[in-house]
Amino acid sequence: MTQLDGTKWGGVTPRDIVISSYAGFMLDGHKAGYVMPMPDQATILDGNGTTGDVISQNGVKTPGLFAVPVCEGGMMQAWGNWKKYGGVESNPPSYRPPYYPCQPART
Repeated sequence: MTQLDGTKWGGVTPRDIVISSYAGFMLDGHKAGYVMPMPDQATILDGNGTTGDVISQNGVKTPGLFAVPVCEGGMMQAWGNWKKYGGVESNPPSYRPPYYPCQPART
């Protein structure tokens, strides 16, 4: 993360990754697993569904470009799933749900 200071990697910052991931979470009804639309439909700019004139007009902040899991249940949900599926109780884990450490939003 120290290299993501805005001077390398095309100027991407941790803030850009969070904005993109959270906007996808918002667009998906506050669930993990947002899938970006096909390029001809990818004009959404933010988590409110605001559209622009061009595909991915918001660059790396485009909703869903990055997919860091955002948990519906917040930190406690992430912590509980980490303990259950990937932490101290299961090493190595035999099963991790989709969108780990969040609960699966889809089956």
